[in-house]
Amino acid sequence: MGFATVALLWAVMACAGPDAPRTQSFAYTPDFTSVLANPERGYFENFTGLDYLHGQDFDDDYAEWLTDPEYDSWRFGGGYLEALRELRRDGVTMLDAPVHLNEYIDSRELPQSWLSELSRALGVVREAGMKIVLRMVYSDAWTPLVVEENYLRHIEQIGEVVTENADIVAALCAGILGPWGEWHNDDDHVMVAGVSHEREDRPEYKDHEPTTAIDSPAQGAQRYRLVKQLLEHTPDTVPVLIRYTENLMEIAALANDPPPGSGGLTQVQLDRLGQHDDSFASYVRSHTRGGGWDDPFRPYWDDHKEYDPVEDVAAFSARMGTSFGGDSPQYGETAWYPEDDRDLGMTDPSLNTRLVDAGAQLALSEAAARNLTAINRSWEARHLELWREAMLPASGDDPAESAYGRLDRKLGYRLRLDHAEFTTTAERGDAFSLKMTVFNDGYAGIVRARPVFVVFDDGVNRYDVELTDIDARTWLSGESRIDVSVALPADMAAGEYVVALWLPDYYEGLRGLPEYSVRFANRGIWCGTKGYNYLGTVEYFGDGESVVEPLSREFVAALGDNLDNPREGDDFEPAFDPALITETTP
Repeated sequence: MGFATVALLWAVMACAGPDAPRTQSFAYTPDFTSVLANPERGYFENFTGLDYLHGQDFDDDYAEWLTDPEYDSWRFGGGYLEALRELRRDGVTMLDAPVHLNEYIDSRELPQSWLSELSRALGVVREAGMKIVLRMVYSDAWTPLVVEENYLRHIEQIGEVVTENADIVAALCAGILGPWGEWHNDDDHVMVAGVSHEREDRPEYKDHEPTTAIDSPAQGAQRYRLVKQLLEHTPDTVPVLIRYTENLMEIAALANDPPPGSGGLTQVQLDRLGQHDDSFASYVRSHTRGGGWDDPFRPYWDDHKEYDPVEDVAAFSARMGTSFGGDSPQYGETAWYPEDDRDLGMTDPSLNTRLVDAGAQLALSEAAARNLTAINRSWEARHLELWREAMLPASGDDPAESAYGRLDRKLGYRLRLDHAEFTTTAERGDAFSLKMTVFNDGYAGIVRARPVFVVFDDGVNRYDVELTDIDARTWLSGESRIDVSVALPADMAAGEYVVALWLPDYYEGLRGLPEYSVRFANRGIWCGTKGYNYLGTVEYFGDGESVVEPLSREFVAALGDNLDNPREGDDFEPAFDPALITETTP
């Protein structure tokens, strides 16, 4: 930021006192093109840092590497940390990791040493400035029987680790059942919609026949107990994600009419339920029809007819909602891309073109319809390639870009400040008023609670005033208006202050870290070292002082020292530049 910009905020003469409180209105320059590395949204990445905790059947070379002391030194000696920091610099703010329990499938208790190592690995995620989605997994093959008493106890134990690290656990998948904890191909536990999966030609099942051929109330009760256990042994701030829409609806219904021996769910617990669709936008197997879900492991509605995923999922999301008026958490990853479809697309260029166009449109429409928060960019590669190949024209406020890029910008929330009117001169005893119009250009609202503060900062004194009546989770896609009036701090020293909007993490231990704060999609207002969004200044005359000292040039200049973000390119405009703010008529 140049000296001329700093001079706009700094006066050589001291500020003269007001006759009465005064308000001014300002318009803020939108940013419709940048990808913002905001927390708890966007593309997330698979994390292999928990692999060493398992008994997973890795190939011999990798298994040997995981037990090598050199790996342990690399993992906790900075190697993994630097790899994660590189992802963070690339704009990835979340990770996804299976918690492998293969070795303990027949054990009632998890060793304390294992739990300590899990907590230690989560500490590396925190140090990298990221968050993580966890899923308990007992097998990466067709799942053997998991004794319910064992996994319920394991949930209790892992819940203690999650509670200790709830600040960086973005969500929990209701895993455990089925291969990879994905709730499919396990007739004894996770049959859905009465569809029986064939077991022929699978020798691993030769000594294990299903106890029932179709879904039963007993299986539904077991799924309910699993989800209830997760909800009861982890903090209310952590969402619990279920793969299938039908099972999500099942849990919501059973909460009102619990199985014998189980209690209901509280409204807070119901608000935590969301979806992690492991077959998001799975259009590939339906390429001849140009889109749609056609995976044999997907649940079907009552009569097993095909259904339109966009309309049905959107309708369910609208019905479910949350008690506080926000969006339910919606995560996903794309389905396995069969080799025959890969070959077909390569040998038939016209088909490949249709796959690109249909795949991109389905992904975008489904992301918008279901208020999608985040997508795994590690799986499956061909789907992501199709999104990168699909070039979209400019539309409305969206620039011309790839489908991948549009999802990158708009997954989850994308808050933009349109204009604000607030108090710019005040004395002790005066109220500070703030009116704002905020647009959310993303597909969803913020899904985890976080406070909203008005900050008054002069570089020496800083006062953070929480807007306790404001819930940022209700700033859904579209326009929101905020009108508040708060008392200025009683001990506030006279002077000129920066006024800023600060949405830090819910957990106080992360509030001092800017990477966990929300950046608005505006040009010129982000103060990266502070983690807040600049609104303007206020002159506070305390007990009627006739003059106050202006903000120092050094402090204002330092607001432009932002965290390194190479995604903005070599010629990016400064993230902080008050010259891009325009005073308007109230």
